[in-house]
Amino acid sequence: MEETPIWLIALIFALFVVFPIGILFLGLRQIMNVYQFRKNAVRVTGTVVDIKETTNQNENTITTSYQPTFEFTGPNGTLHRGDTLLATANYNFERDSQDAILVNLSEPGTVHMPGNWPYIIGTAMVVIGGIMAYFGSGALSVSG
Repeated sequence: MEETPIWLIALIFALFVVFPIGILFLGLRQIMNVYQFRKNAVRVTGTVVDIKETTNQNENTITTSYQPTFEFTGPNGTLHRGDTLLATANYNFERDSQDAILVNLSEPGTVHMPGNWPYIIGTAMVVIGGIMAYFGSGALSVSG
């Protein structure tokens, strides 16, 4: 049986071990960043002052995601402005509408919407990256 070329082993290692481990660590970082933000966050009412729209076309489907910018008043009466962490189709708010938001006054430029989507996305990245790295390392030992 012919030995597997080193370039193929390196490619398999990069695609099925290094890349998935990178996804795993990005997911962990996402979870930790959200946790750190929300640890000191307060729930306030914010007013939608702007909405960034992003349209993507995939085959016959056109999807639009929205990233609203909110204005809110801090505890000392200072007016702050912040963008949502995520842009999704669900954030299609009307301008001048008021909604509950989570803000960390040490980072007033970032707004989180109540809910667990940032944690769910981070957890999915950890699980997918971990599974891919596990099976990728198994494939590497078979090919080597």
